Amino acid sequence: MAQSAIDDGLKIARACGFSLYHIYLQLELARLRLLQGAPAEALAAIRTALDETRPENTATGEPELLAARGPSCGYAWPVPEGLQLHAEALLLQAAQEVG
Repeated sequence: MAQSAIDDGLKIARACGFSLYHIYLQLELARLRLLQGAPAEALAAIRTALDETRPENTATGEPELLAARGPSCGYAWPVPEGLQLHAEALLLQAAQEVG
């Protein structure tokens, strides 16, 4: 259910160029991945939210989506949340490796 809602939201955010929604939905996806015990997937979603600006896709018509720490974004509120989730993902990853 949560995965479906996140997927739907990401499709809309990507199609309409809603960068801030895309950032927050990526962070929610990371939170879901942590709950599922998948820290590598959580880290990938966090990286997308914070650092990976998606360029415009002329083939599909999708506009550019800014990353929270990208120079063009200028919106810092999701960064602390993303860093907190990043730390949690690293801790989960270490705990899984240790057993």
